[in-house]
Amino acid sequence: MRTLVLLLAAAWALATDLSPMTAPETRWERGDDVVFVGENHWTQGLYGFTDQMKWHLLKERSALAPAWGGVDVGASNGLEAALKDSLARCHASSIVIISLGQSDARADKPPRPDEVVADVRQVVDRLRERGALVLVTTPPAFPKKATADQQRTLATYAEALRTTFGGGSPGVGFADVHQAFTSGGGNLVGDERLTQAGHDLAAEVIARGLGSLMATPPMTVALEGRDFIDSVTVPITVRRGPGAAGIEIRYTTNGKDPDAKNGTVYKTPLKIRENSTVVAVATDKASGQTARAQAVFQRAKIRPSDRPSARLAPGLAWEFFPGTWKMAKDLVPGTGAMRGVALTPDFNAVREDDANPTPPDVGGGFGLLFTGYVDIAADGVYRFSVRSDDGSRLLIGDTLVVDNDGWHGSQEVTGQIGLKAGPHAITIGYYQGGGGMDLAVSMEGPGGRKVPIPDLLLTHDPNAKPIPPKPAKK
Repeated sequence: MRTLVLLLAAAWALATDLSPMTAPETRWERGDDVVFVGENHWTQGLYGFTDQMKWHLLKERSALAPAWGGVDVGASNGLEAALKDSLARCHASSIVIISLGQSDARADKPPRPDEVVADVRQVVDRLRERGALVLVTTPPAFPKKATADQQRTLATYAEALRTTFGGGSPGVGFADVHQAFTSGGGNLVGDERLTQAGHDLAAEVIARGLGSLMATPPMTVALEGRDFIDSVTVPITVRRGPGAAGIEIRYTTNGKDPDAKNGTVYKTPLKIRENSTVVAVATDKASGQTARAQAVFQRAKIRPSDRPSARLAPGLAWEFFPGTWKMAKDLVPGTGAMRGVALTPDFNAVREDDANPTPPDVGGGFGLLFTGYVDIAADGVYRFSVRSDDGSRLLIGDTLVVDNDGWHGSQEVTGQIGLKAGPHAITIGYYQGGGGMDLAVSMEGPGGRKVPIPDLLLTHDPNAKPIPPKPAKK
């Protein structure tokens, strides 16, 4: 069996040309990541087209370590969720591949083509505002079991996307996968799924589109706003420019666009001490091309530390809630079916809790609450991130810092809060509604980097009884 897999892998590597993604003229940079926003196209073969592109990119550009993520969009969550999920992931170093339309074409009442295009346009525009590069694709053909009406609807969606995005625009590329399937012939679709030949074709067409997009990407300015306590150091960098020697950056801190009269030439990172709106414009002196970015910096309110009434013990207290849940916010402290202590907020820590001879069953629907304290070493603004599949939320005291609630695939949401040094009450809620399962909590301190929340910072009051929280403050 192993030999067969290796032979199939070798055959795929020879048959599928993905080199346009990583040709010498493509301008990948360290920090780039790729996010695929689209339906889950199941494969009858060994290699799905998204997997092919991911493996090729990681192999050929391993020195740059590009990340790859996905936002699975189906009929149940649609384009509105795609917008929310993709924006939560994407930033100025993101390359987003959008492949939508099949779920809408399968709906009982399919939306009009102009509605589909308007929604995709909204996603594209919002992503471009963040500086991301976007590749819009038409969807592959339906499997053979699809009805004639579904096939026609999908074709009208493909034509509408082709008309709107086929001409391209700065930072937006186009790959006509549907047209390739229509004219490709061969065994590209099975009764229920794409065949391996279909996935090979989709991978090649999208790779060509991505290669063209990355060969001539527009210059962007990386500038990220954040809250601060006393001051914050702000670097301004240019991505995909012709080189530092040929670029001039001017900035203002009053929200006005900089020019030769009211703009300061950027030389070293800014030191922001007051509420400011920074606007930065980079100019390529040779071509005249410009790029603009704007970010808001505000003094944060700082939360005083808590004063636990007892000696704290390592780990977080957890409660397990069996059954079907729709929102993590519905989990009420003190009402769980099982309780214990976990050194870190994840499933393995709960399963491995020695105090429970019978671990909770995390195979079906369930909810989890982790409560305790996080120890803050120094005053500052701290960022907390929660990645989950399905919903999650993180509160410091009664302040909702991260809201990643609701049904969705694996996605990460980040929030920030000003904290005094010392212990702060923390609550992490999670529910699993079915399908994939994921939970990871990270934090980033002032001047530091994002890391999984360290076990040594988490404690709980062993004598405390769970108390329902006050309504969360946003």
